[in-house]
This record gives sequence, structure tokens and C-alpha cells, in this order.
Amino acid sequence: MSLAQNGQLGIPGTLSPTGLELPENLTFAQWEQVGGTLRLMEGAVQFWIGDWIRYGQRRYGEMYAQALETTDYEHGSLRNMVYVAEQVELSLRNDNLSFAHHVAVAPLPPEKQSEMLDRAEKDGLSVTALRAIIKAKKGDDTKPPAMPGAIVCPQCSYRFPRSKSTILAMFDEHELQDLRDRYPGIDLVYEAERFTDYWSEGKKALKRPRHAYRNWIENSWKYKDVKEAVEEWV
Repeated sequence: MSLAQNGQLGIPGTLSPTGLELPENLTFAQWEQVGGTLRLMEGAVQFWIGDWIRYGQRRYGEMYAQALETTDYEHGSLRNMVYVAEQVELSLRNDNLSFAHHVAVAPLPPEKQSEMLDRAEKDGLSVTALRAIIKAKKGDDTKPPAMPGAIVCPQCSYRFPRSKSTILAMFDEHELQDLRDRYPGIDLVYEAERFTDYWSEGKKALKRPRHAYRNWIENSWKYKDVKEAVEEWV
């Protein structure tokens, strides 16, 4: 199956799932431009899929079932793409930054998203550095306000939308895949929901959400066999 022919997507030649055939008469400038286009496509596809699913939901009432069959992405990955596409408006997205940069700013209000993305581009910040700055700057002026339909921890003011899986949006796809590889058999979405239910009770302050979720997954993995043995015995 050909994905692009005769310059579609701004790429001369033929682009297929298994390769790229370029014309032999490309100038250096044209060849260099193709590289820039490919770089943009690599970072754009997750936004494209997120916007595509949102369109399907709005137009056809179909959310993930068809997308799972079409894209082969896991449910948690699709929910992550949709969440970021919903939270970060098209006008605020930065062409020069990765999808993971936008994941990092997604929980922030729009004006703070713009501020952090601009700073990340200007200073050439990595995703890790951007997250560290956002964490350091967190205070009353950067915390998202409580919104209807949200669960707010009364101690740390961390806001969980009712979807209960927002914690997953704090991790980029490489980090999520690392968790899947490290803890096979663990359903990250299901554990995110359990994690949210626990922390939303407000018994303890949630100061480091990403660290806390990693610990949660590790403990779920540690006691997975015990739970299965008990269920089998019962």
C-alpha cells in the first residue's frame, strides 16, 4: 500500500509502510526538506490520531473500538493521545516540540501551556527538563482550578478528571512501553483507575504523581501472583 505518491504529504516520490523511494534528480535543498517533513510527521502522528478519534466521537459516537482495530495502538496509548489533543488546543501546539513536550504541559491551564512550550522551544529543553521546571514552578498560580466532574485531593489539590486515567498522560509513549515491558500482564489503564480512586480519598498528600504511580505499578506486579493464587484457590 502506497502512503504518498507524486508529492503527497510534501514528499516527492513514493512513501510506503516499508520504505521511501525518492527521485534521483532531487537537489540537496529538496532532499533536506524531505528530512524536515519526515521529522514533523514523526512528532505529528500522535496528535493526528488524537484529533482523528475526537472527530469520530463527535461525528459518529465511536470512540476507541474502531481506532483500536485500525491503528493497533493499545487502549491506554489512544486515551493518552486523545487526552493531550483535548487539553492542548491546536492554536497552542508547537511544531518544533515533540508530542511528549505537550504531554508534559497538558495538565496546565492554556496560558501556562503556552508559556511553558515557548520556554521549551527557546531554551531547547528536553522533556525531562521541562517537567522539572513545571514541577518547580507549581504553586497556587499554576495549579489547574477545580472543575465540575473532577476529583480533587483535599490535601494536595491534585485534580483527577472523572476518566480516572489522566495520570497516564504524564508519561510519554516510551515510558509507558517501558512499564509494559517491565511489568508484563499489568493493565496500566485499570491500575490508573485504582490509583486515582485511592489518592482521591485524600488520606495522604500526592506530591509526586509520576513516582507514586510507578510505585503503585511495582506493587501491583509484586503481588500479582499472590492475588491470582488466592482467586484460583477460592
